[in-house]
Order: sequence, then C-alpha cells, then structure tokens
Amino acid sequence: MNVSPVETAPLTRAEVLERVQGIVDLPSTIRPVADYAAAAKALPALRPLLEKDEELLSVFRKASEIIESALPPSLAATPTLCPPEKVELSKYRPPCFLIPEIALTFELSPEETIVTCKMKVEWSYGPSTLVLNGEKQPIDSIEIDGRTLMPDEYRLFQDKLVLFNVPLAFELTICTRLNPSENKSASGLYMTDGLFATHCEPEAFRKIAYHPDRPDILSTYDVTLIADAKQCPVLLSNGDCVESSDLEDGRHLRRFVDPIPKPSYLFALVAGDLATVEDTFITGNGREIQLAIFAAAKYTSGLAPAMEALKSVMRWDEETYGRTYRHNEMRMIALDDFNAGACECTSLIMFNADCLVAHPKWSSDMLICDVVRTIAHEYIHYWNGNAVTIRSWHEL
Repeated sequence: MNVSPVETAPLTRAEVLERVQGIVDLPSTIRPVADYAAAAKALPALRPLLEKDEELLSVFRKASEIIESALPPSLAATPTLCPPEKVELSKYRPPCFLIPEIALTFELSPEETIVTCKMKVEWSYGPSTLVLNGEKQPIDSIEIDGRTLMPDEYRLFQDKLVLFNVPLAFELTICTRLNPSENKSASGLYMTDGLFATHCEPEAFRKIAYHPDRPDILSTYDVTLIADAKQCPVLLSNGDCVESSDLEDGRHLRRFVDPIPKPSYLFALVAGDLATVEDTFITGNGREIQLAIFAAAKYTSGLAPAMEALKSVMRWDEETYGRTYRHNEMRMIALDDFNAGACECTSLIMFNADCLVAHPKWSSDMLICDVVRTIAHEYIHYWNGNAVTIRSWHEL
C-alpha cells in the first residue's frame, strides 16, 4: 500500500481514491502503529484534491476516523478534516474485537459507585487498537492481564477510550467511578425514589462501563453487587443468583451469573428497598422456575394480574414455539421513573409502573389488557430479540 505524501506531479482522481482507500483498508490485517503514522502524514495533503467529490469525501472520512482512533498520544493524530458522517447501514463493519465474557463488580453508593469491569477480549480483524465507547467516566485504573497501563498506552476522548497495540487475546480490567445521584437522564445507572436502577437500551451501557456497546457483541455476564444492607436489602441483576453473603461493614453482596450470551443493552441491575410477589412456573420438561415481581410496597396489591399474565405467556410461548425458558429465575421490576414503557432485559424485565400495575377490583379492563400485552411483548423477546439478536440498530 502506498500512503506516501503527494508528489509535485498532480494525481488523477483514481490515484487519489486508491491512496485514501489504502488507508481505509489498513484494518483488514493487524498492522503496526507506524503504518498509521505514515498514513497520518499523507492524508492531509490529499484533502485539497477532493473538492466536492462526494465519493472521495466519504472514503476520506473513513480514513480520517481510522487514523484518529489508531494513533497513540506520542504521535500527532490528524485533525478532524471532515464533519462527522451520519451512521448508516451501508457503512456497517463487523467488530474488530469480540468480548465473550464480562465480569462486573458494583460497589453501590449514591454519590460514588465504584465499577470494576473485567472483560475477556479477543481480536477478530483489523488494527491492534481497541476502541471502547464511554461517557468520560473517571478512570481509576486500566489493566491488561494484570499489568497497569502507562498513560502513553491509551487515550481518553470525550466519548471514547482507545487502547493501543493490544494483544490478540487478553483480559482487560477497567475501574471507574460513577455518581448515580447526579444522573438525571434515567439511562445508564441512575437513582429513582432511593433505588439504584439501569436502562441501557439502546446505547447507554457505555455510561456504566467502557465497552464497544453494540448489539453484535454478545457476552456472558458475571455480576457482583455490593451495597448497604439497610438501604438496599434487595439486589438484582440478570441471570441466576449464585452467591449471597453479609459483609462485616454493614454491606451485603449478591452475585448473579448469566451464562447465555447477550448484547450490552440488555444488562440490568436494581438495588433498593422493594416489596415482592412470588410464584413458580413448571416448564414442559418439569423444571421449576422461580417467579418474582418487585415493586414499591404501595403497588403490591396491584401485581396479581401481572403474575398471571407472566405465567400464561410463558406457557403459550413454550407450547407455540417449543422453546423452554433456560434460566432458573424470572423477575419483573416496576419503577416509577423508567423512561420507556418496558425493556426486555434478560430474566430481569424492567417496567414503568404504569405498564405493570393493575388492581383487579378497580382497574379498567383496558388497563389490564395493556398490562397483559406489555408483558407478552417483553417476555417473547426472550428468544426473539435477546437470544437471536440484531446485528445493528438499523435492522429495527
């Protein structure tokens, strides 16, 4: 590939396109940073030749983005030479790195929650540069295979964390701090009525941890929640609870394992003082599933229709499609401040209370029907949407 600076002799359009395309094609194989540095020197000289050629400008944008995300701080990155381009389905590219396993530990506190995110990362194709999305959360430490990274081995942008020259397979650990009490967006990790809650669909997991945060990266999740036992007697996350213990400092711990790979937008946690209504469901093959609906105590008298609807739709889905629920626990949560009607987070479905609570004695038939429809819609995503997910958000 020739990415040398432009010579005195004028280049033809085909030659300009070939050189810029050569930069775009750099990630097709793992390449040293020096190749990107050479491309960075060549690219600005090509910019005046593009004029108003939309095809060349589109390729040029891609080349500029690739260089900016690949160069370490010790090398001057190219300035932003073109305005950002709208994300389009035609520009989809598979992820350069896969993350088959994630272990998250949350030390929950209203003003300072410590999040330790440990990811198993595997290179798929492209440059040896890992780009993670984020919201510039304060970082305590970054480690690769137990070694703390030096400042020149990564770069933190407004919405990205870029790691340079990473191995082909490694364990990445990033420790960050969040302030849930100041998060008023009701996305990411936030607080509502004294509860910790999350909403990550479609791209808010990046507000919690640095991560590619795209639906075509599926991971198993191992989540440990630690919180004050009095403030947060209930700790919940996706999957099944495999560990529960009291700590000496008045906090307690619960660990949840979800062995079924899922995209990051389906991650969920809830912690706080909640009442519960419980039941069981027996699958067609004889397994007993523990069912629970969590809500503020004022709502418990209005959860019976929701529980009956859940059992009915689980039975219908199993009998209609022959697919059995694979987890051991199935939980639903009612929140007053949830900025969507509901979200199909695996085994921990989140609802706005208005979409889950219906009192059998005085709620209208229309309201009860709406609750049933919403539960059916979200639960059926267990297979169609969660287990078999989309490649990109353009497929919706």
